[in-house]
Amino acid sequence: MHAKNALALTLFSFVSLFIFYILVVDQLVIREREIPYPYRQFLLETTANIKGKVIIDSGSNSIYSIDPFELSKYFNAPVITVADNAGYPLRHKIFRLEKFIQQGDVIILPLEWVYYIEKKYFFSNYLIDLAGKDLRLEYYFNDLPLLEKIRFIFTQYPLKQAIKGISFSDDKNNLLLGDFHRLSIFERLAKSISRESFGNSSLNKSPKGVSEIFNKVRCHQRYFNNKVIMSNIFKANLILLKNLTKKGAHVYFAWPGMADSKNSRCYQADNVGKYASEIKNVVESAGFPFIGDFQQSHFTDDCILDSHYHLSADCATIRTQRLIKELQAAHIPKVNSGITQNDFLTLLIEQINRARGDVQSKIVSPLPIVDTGKVNIPRQIAFLDGWSSQEKFGRWSLGKESIFSFKIDSKLLKKNTINLKLQGHYFNGDEKTQVTINNISFGNHILTDKTFSFSTRLIEKNEIITIRLDHDSVISPAKLGVSMDSRKIKYALTGLTISQVK
Repeated sequence: MHAKNALALTLFSFVSLFIFYILVVDQLVIREREIPYPYRQFLLETTANIKGKVIIDSGSNSIYSIDPFELSKYFNAPVITVADNAGYPLRHKIFRLEKFIQQGDVIILPLEWVYYIEKKYFFSNYLIDLAGKDLRLEYYFNDLPLLEKIRFIFTQYPLKQAIKGISFSDDKNNLLLGDFHRLSIFERLAKSISRESFGNSSLNKSPKGVSEIFNKVRCHQRYFNNKVIMSNIFKANLILLKNLTKKGAHVYFAWPGMADSKNSRCYQADNVGKYASEIKNVVESAGFPFIGDFQQSHFTDDCILDSHYHLSADCATIRTQRLIKELQAAHIPKVNSGITQNDFLTLLIEQINRARGDVQSKIVSPLPIVDTGKVNIPRQIAFLDGWSSQEKFGRWSLGKESIFSFKIDSKLLKKNTINLKLQGHYFNGDEKTQVTINNISFGNHILTDKTFSFSTRLIEKNEIITIRLDHDSVISPAKLGVSMDSRKIKYALTGLTISQVK
């Protein structure tokens, strides 16, 4: 009996420890962000309910070798690129896609060559960034099915990374403030109606130029130096890809865009053609069409941006036009979703606005409510974006746009109008500031001591007031030689007073 009890206790302890460790990694180490860190992941999540979209996924070569406008014309459907880094595992990319695709979606995989020969599931950069300080990749883990999460935690995720991840634990409010800031960036990208709006690059020249390593190390030696053998990991991923086709998606492989550098030609190795043929046979034997020939996505050094896998925007257009001809030759049908790229951007901006409202509410709601009188700036105001840290006198604005919010007492809504008085001072001379309150423009004013009468009808049910200040000019004290302060500032908010209109 005692032996049975000891065995039961041991088993119970083991199971408890097992569950505890899963919860620690899931809840404390790789926590879920309110808004995904990368814009491309936000694109993918936004399209979750759209049927008939085209998704491009791989490493970064897709970012720099696809023209989404050209490809959208062919498919008559919205095209987005959700690719990121060739060091991130294809297995987890597939699980991520499976969560957000719909029947009739098209997935194009111009995978980098490394995906076909990888000998391990996970590279160190991926494992480090999953639970890094900014939680940049948490969605890869959080989009996994439960059993795959458990498998990953106990067979691939190093204990040392779990321990390090706990040390990176950040205040939830700081994460939310980061989310709010990035949503503004996402909105600017969406409204630019450019390739960046759909996850691609518009660069024709790299600001940093071509990295020295890509000039010194010959391309064919870098990617085809050793005897290349297709890995069992990739073959296992082919089986996993069938989950996407079971959901009604159409999956096509394509070759990565590649450009030579000045002293390095990419496809000089003798084994490239044989290797490409082997890849194509294995992929097509698994039931997935492989579009075109690898040489059709190969470009001279005139097209290189900053690495062999990154084409300039003009060459990306040529590459996309070639890809379209290859799609036509392979009789790949159009999607004809009826949703244009502009339609998609409208939906995206609507989603950004909804997400911003949700994040803002979670930041502001826990704060003490504001009644009439002088507002306690550090305790009662949420400085959402474009502000420096709190100082004794108040807060300096940072950059050209500064946003703050606070929650008023519900009894103030019984009044038709309330007064909001802003007090502060300017750096480098007074300047009229554009004031927007709850999305209503109140014009341009000097805000050293300015009162605005505000209709309570403009306040939503959440009783939150949001004030945005837009400054024409910002400059740092360091730039003017006043001090070593490098912050680009303009206006210091020193006081806010709420009063009822008599």
